[in-house]
Amino acid sequence: DSMHKGVDFAIDSDFNIPPFIKADQSRLLQVLNNLVSNAVKFTHAGSVTIRSTRVSSGLPDKKIRIKMQVIDTGRGISADLQTKLFSPFVQEEESSEGTGLGLSICKELVALMGGEIGVVSKEEKGSMFWFTFTAQIACESHLGKKNLPQYDHQRKLHILVTEDSLVIQKYVNLLLKSLGHTVSIAENGQQALDVFEPGKFDLIMMDVQMPVMDGVTATLKLKEKYTNLPPIVGLSANAFEGDQEKYISLGMDDYLTKPFNREDLGKILSRVIPGVKS
Repeated sequence: DSMHKGVDFAIDSDFNIPPFIKADQSRLLQVLNNLVSNAVKFTHAGSVTIRSTRVSSGLPDKKIRIKMQVIDTGRGISADLQTKLFSPFVQEEESSEGTGLGLSICKELVALMGGEIGVVSKEEKGSMFWFTFTAQIACESHLGKKNLPQYDHQRKLHILVTEDSLVIQKYVNLLLKSLGHTVSIAENGQQALDVFEPGKFDLIMMDVQMPVMDGVTATLKLKEKYTNLPPIVGLSANAFEGDQEKYISLGMDDYLTKPFNREDLGKILSRVIPGVKS
C-alpha cells in the first residue's frame, strides 16, 4: 500500500564493488527481499533505499566483504524491541510495531554467508537495517557461461508478472528479459484482472500471497471469466511439501518456489510453453 502513497525507491551502488562477484544469490535475495518488504510495509511517506558498500579488501583468495543497507523513513523501532529483533521468539503482535517477520531467518542466512546483521533506528525517524556477506572477486570469463542452460529464444513471450514485492518484480523482470522475453507487472491479483486481455499474454506468473487479492483468488476469477487462458505459474516463498499439488488443483498450471534463478525459470518456461526449450 505504501507504494501508492508516494514512497520513492532507490538503489545506491558502490563503484568499488567489482562488476562480477561469486556469492550465494538465493540467500542474498531472500535477505534483501525480507528487509525491503518490511521497509516498504512500515514506510508511508519518504523513501526506501538499498545501498551497497565494499567494506574491506585484501581477504584471502580474492575475497571481499560487502555491506548492504536497507534505509527507510518509516516509523522506526523502539530501543526495547531492537534488542530482541532477531530472536525467533518475537511475536507477530510485537512485529507490528515496525519489524515485520522473518528477521531471525535473515540472521541465520547472513551467518551462512559469512556475515553479520544489525539495525540502527529511532522512533519516528526511520530505520537502517544492514548486513554483510563475503564474496569472491570473479571475472566474466569465470562465470561458466558455456555451462548455463541454452534457451530457444525464437519464440518471444509476453509475460504478466503479478507480484507485490518490488524487489522480486525487478529480479523476475531482469531474468525474463535475459531470456529474451517482455514483461508487464501487476502488483496484486486485482490489477492482474484489470490488465488481462485475451491474446495479450503468453504466460501469467502469479504470486500466491498478495494484498488486495491473492493469487489463488485471481486465478479462479480468471478461470471463471475466460475459457482460453495462457498458462498460470504460481510463485510462493513457502516450500512446504504438497504445495505444488495444492495450487495446481486450484487451477494453476505449475508452481515455482522463491527464491529461484535463471535456470529454474528457464525450466518452468519449457514445461508450460510449447516451443520454449531449455
